[in-house]
Amino acid sequence: MGRWIADARRFYACGDMDEERIAQLEKLGMIWSHYDVAWEESLAAARGWAKKNGHLLAPADATYQGYRVGI
Repeated sequence: MGRWIADARRFYACGDMDEERIAQLEKLGMIWSHYDVAWEESLAAARGWAKKNGHLLAPADATYQGYRVGI
């Protein structure tokens, strides 16, 4: 299954996937890019830290809701 999903992501990225298949996979909650998900989660953690502390100069070991914001 993992190989199949990796192939689907590659075809999607290349623009070689049928729109109907894209819609079916998105209906299932397909995540097309792990990088994009990680970015959004990390950005939300950074925003939360900054809102709570008034800055984004977190110490190296700082975390916010389980995300390391100091590294």
